[in-house]
Amino acid sequence: MSCEQAQILMMPYLMGHPEPGRGQYVEFEAHLLSCADCSAEYQETKDTLAFIKAHKADFARAFAVIETGTEDQTTLEQSWRAIEAKLDRIEAEERRKKWSKIRRATAVAACIMVGATFLLMFSKSPEPSIFTPTRVASDFSIELLYDSGPLPVAAGQQIRTAPDQLQTLIINRRHRITMNVNTSLYVYPHGQAGRRGCRISLACGQILARVEPDSGPFLVATPHGKAIITGTVFDIKADTAATTLVVSRGLVHLQSPRGIVEVSAARLSRIIGDAAPTEPVSCNPAQLTAWAAQHDLGTALAKIQANPDARELCELWPAAISGPIDLEKIDYTVWVKNKRDWFEREFPWIFELRAALSEQGIDLDYPRLLIETGDIRRFAYPAASPTRTLRLDPDSLVRTASRHGFERAWLLQNVPAARSAIENPRRQKDLFTGLAGLQKWAENLNQALSSSGEPDPAILLYSLHAGTYLANTRTLLWLRVDKGERLCRPQDRNELLTILETQVHAADNLSRNIIQLLWTSHDRPCEGYWELSENVTDDITAIITAENEILQYEQSK
Repeated sequence: MSCEQAQILMMPYLMGHPEPGRGQYVEFEAHLLSCADCSAEYQETKDTLAFIKAHKADFARAFAVIETGTEDQTTLEQSWRAIEAKLDRIEAEERRKKWSKIRRATAVAACIMVGATFLLMFSKSPEPSIFTPTRVASDFSIELLYDSGPLPVAAGQQIRTAPDQLQTLIINRRHRITMNVNTSLYVYPHGQAGRRGCRISLACGQILARVEPDSGPFLVATPHGKAIITGTVFDIKADTAATTLVVSRGLVHLQSPRGIVEVSAARLSRIIGDAAPTEPVSCNPAQLTAWAAQHDLGTALAKIQANPDARELCELWPAAISGPIDLEKIDYTVWVKNKRDWFEREFPWIFELRAALSEQGIDLDYPRLLIETGDIRRFAYPAASPTRTLRLDPDSLVRTASRHGFERAWLLQNVPAARSAIENPRRQKDLFTGLAGLQKWAENLNQALSSSGEPDPAILLYSLHAGTYLANTRTLLWLRVDKGERLCRPQDRNELLTILETQVHAADNLSRNIIQLLWTSHDRPCEGYWELSENVTDDITAIITAENEILQYEQSK
């Protein structure tokens, strides 16, 4: 039996639950005899539960204050102090190591954690569920989001997710919490310096929290310490061994009984056991919080898209949250191979032309043909289809075929997409291409974001596809120029690479910001929505500025 399996069985074993079966308990007992760490944890947990049982009246009084929704913070603090006093007496009398982790600096967090265990042990129902409260303070609200609408939850009520369930939680109609699978937490009002805020007790599992600034104190307590937040986006995970904090935006103070550190954006810190928090190190928040982005984006898109293309959407979100693109580290051959399917869906006519030329003994890869046709630089608004941001220009295929010695008739016979486009021309009314397309897109998106109502889902979805489209096509351009493609004068090569890199990063940032907009604007817009809107505007402005500069270099060739 592994340590992880033993930790899962430990609490049912101590509480006498027979569900796992006697055979597993025998293995569990054998594991304790052979594993010093699990044996020590077992003894500590056993002693803690014994303490809770011996002093359950104090816990009952404390949690009665929370569950009744009373505003009497003094009564609650007095109940905690009574429990602290008993812990202090035990430490003074016994000086046993098992109590060294429960200290005054974290008394509230520790009592909440053992208090949660108390509720599990001594409540009438062995499987607590989420209840609709009979009374909730008017200035403090907790809501679970479901397809049928929000469900109110009482402060202090256990909220948990199943092994296959993720859940979104809204606190005070401002803070958005995404709970990962197998997560258990409690939410309480929290007062500090006369201001009312929120405290989350994370018993186990993982959450991604978007905390609005200037909304009162906000902290997350775990068995190992606490995170103090003033307004930010962060991910925090607690298991039996450690608490791990990842900050995506803003600043978080991570504290344990042995120390405190400041964790800024794109950095990570851990509290291992009862140690001080580790020094923050650089990390990729997008990758570490992808589990939440998948859930939140999927939920939002499923509700706002009339005809979702599941395959396309499943490929969009990981591309947009995989972290900033590092062009210098890309292996060209591997990247071109991995992106082939995406380019074939966006530019099917290029691959038809490639196959036709190959039959004539002319073997060109798809990046070469995208460069020759000019399609790699083209852009169209509105979209040609729900997922494609470009329409086929048959004239570009005619010119490319002619460059390789084939006439129009050959193209019509061998490239079905070209034949269809020539025989069934689409009306070009209200279609904007190139720089004009980018400018029209920016204009319409800015109008949608600045309106007082919820933005049009169509423009957000188009923008998500457009961000991915621009990031992929401009990355390919950068790679080709870096390999020696003559898209400008030799003396301008380095400057063009810099401009393309700026455009790639702006398009990449745009996709991530659109994803955040989708889950922030859905159900209940918050203050962070307007900051994201400004970020989107800045991203598109950078894309258009770079496009203008690229045009100037092309014209100077």
